[in-house]
Amino acid sequence: MGFAMKDIVRSNHHLRFRSFSLDPQTHELFRNGTKVRLYGQPLEMLAILMERPGELVTREVLRSRLWPEQTYVDYEHSINSAVRRLRETLGDDAENPKFIETVPRFGYRFIAPVDRSESNSLAPAEFSRQFESAEPKVNQAPAAVLRSATPAEIWRVRRWSLGIAVVVLVFTTTILLVNPSRLKDRWMGRQSMLPLDPKHVAVALFENRTGNPSLDNLGRMATESIIAGLEQINSIHVVPYSKVLEMATPGLKNGTQDPVQALAEATSSGLVVSGSVYQQGQILEFRTTITDMLTNRPLWTLEPADGGRDNVAGTVGIVAQRITDAVAARYLNPYFNLLLEEERAPALAAQKEFATGLELFYSDPAAAIINLSHAIEIDHDFFLARYILAYATNNSGKIAQAVAQLDGVEKNENLTALQRRRVQLLRANIDGRSEEVYSIACDIARRTPEEHINAIDVALGAIWSNRPSVAVENFKGLRGPPFFIQSNTLGLYFLMEWTGALNQLGRHEEELQEARWGASLYPHLLNPYAYQARALVALGRLEEANALVDHILAMPSTWSYSTCCLPHGTPGYVMLSAADELRSHDHRDAALRMANRAVDWYRSRVGDEAKEEDTRSSLGEALYRAEQWREAKILFRALSAEHPDNVIYLGRLGTLAARHGLRPVCGDKSGG
Repeated sequence: MGFAMKDIVRSNHHLRFRSFSLDPQTHELFRNGTKVRLYGQPLEMLAILMERPGELVTREVLRSRLWPEQTYVDYEHSINSAVRRLRETLGDDAENPKFIETVPRFGYRFIAPVDRSESNSLAPAEFSRQFESAEPKVNQAPAAVLRSATPAEIWRVRRWSLGIAVVVLVFTTTILLVNPSRLKDRWMGRQSMLPLDPKHVAVALFENRTGNPSLDNLGRMATESIIAGLEQINSIHVVPYSKVLEMATPGLKNGTQDPVQALAEATSSGLVVSGSVYQQGQILEFRTTITDMLTNRPLWTLEPADGGRDNVAGTVGIVAQRITDAVAARYLNPYFNLLLEEERAPALAAQKEFATGLELFYSDPAAAIINLSHAIEIDHDFFLARYILAYATNNSGKIAQAVAQLDGVEKNENLTALQRRRVQLLRANIDGRSEEVYSIACDIARRTPEEHINAIDVALGAIWSNRPSVAVENFKGLRGPPFFIQSNTLGLYFLMEWTGALNQLGRHEEELQEARWGASLYPHLLNPYAYQARALVALGRLEEANALVDHILAMPSTWSYSTCCLPHGTPGYVMLSAADELRSHDHRDAALRMANRAVDWYRSRVGDEAKEEDTRSSLGEALYRAEQWREAKILFRALSAEHPDNVIYLGRLGTLAARHGLRPVCGDKSGG
């Protein structure tokens, strides 16, 4: 039996296993008395597993314990990632585990012996040495004195034994009759011991229900054509036609097992396409089913396809195309399940253009527009392509055009409730309605729990509506691919908001850790170094912050994404980030020195770079932070004259006027 974590915490115990010890109160892990660097969900997962050593902890329990209710992430990916990091820290091996055993498709079990000892009885290092050198004691007398059992006690034992026997009998009968999760198959040594892979697809031979044996070849023709179509989807594995034929050999059939189930288990396929051919007069009808074998439910409802006997190839081609489109809609795109998003599965060619455009959206939204437009040309009703096109247009700085595109999308009276919510989300985003963004993003995430991409909108909406804790939890669930990879430079914007939320919460060690992780992902870009400098200053490590600035001086300046979302990554930007944090922690002199370094850096720009608006506006901000008010005012006056609609320049002139004790009247752009 396990023990409750709340009891451990109240008793102030350490949990010891081999050379490790876990302190449940402080959530710290030690090895031979030395603290191990393990944080966040992997450490929390270890604590949960150790509450019940030797017992199965399901993935659903881990999900509910590790994430708050308002967190919308790809739980399967996040749990797998946390287990992998935990095993790496413990030096464990999934194939030959010493600590954490995987129970396929169910969860995990902590299998190492666990010892509970008072944390203040020995120092961690002393305990580890004693624990490792201690010899097991055997043949010890029990603490209590043995005595003869009374008749009442004997009766109680017999009642317990009878009750246990009844439970075992009911359980065994249920397994044999109902076969939940195919446990009976496992007992009987069937191939279901192999886990089914949702991205393994098998196509069964279509059954001939025409009553005409001469049409038996239609089943093989349909199967072969569907397999050829599915092989165009590079994100899945299709069981070869030869393997399907082998399974259909009469001598290999198992008459006691459903043939679709048998094919799935023999090929580890989580998706099986099956169907039948019917005939009415000269018309042949193909009825198909795509079954998700993990849930035993249809993946998508497909209308029957029919045609004359003189055009069998054309009808089979339609069937193959419909199935290919549907499977691609589920598995081609790593971000969206198009079967949830669309009224019908878009054409495969349109899906491929959309997938390319979506990948480009995270690095170059202007380039993404080309592929997204092609997707719409191929399939005019492709809603999500139109929606992301408007998003990419907005991120390219063409806001009025993006709004017009959304107006065009809403002219479709047949939009689903989910599609209307997406349009409302982007409109609220463009208009800066933060609370509405958060509310709609949460609603969309609830409607599409398997799409982890929606956690981004939840996190951003949480940031903009001053919910930093919610934002952090959602960003943590997205850590790693596909949102945080070197080719996805928009990930830098997510990292900026994530570390900013941690800064707001005062969790500066974690802020520094994530900023450094970002720098390892994007070593050629300067933005994550600004987040590092901010965290170092917040931790009071000013010398390290100065050394970091010295280190990045020779790095080239880059725009990592569109100007809509991220500042220009320059050494000057890193300095200004450090100066702002120094000022917020009352290091005024150090802040002035850092701001003056930024002034010198921006003034050292030459040629076209010195004339760029970004360079000049950043120099103005550096002058302002360096308290060089007069020079800052002159520069912002010039910028405001060149860009009269820029409210940022107007706002800065207003603050400068306030510094001088002046109160400009409304509409006065002189700034005093």
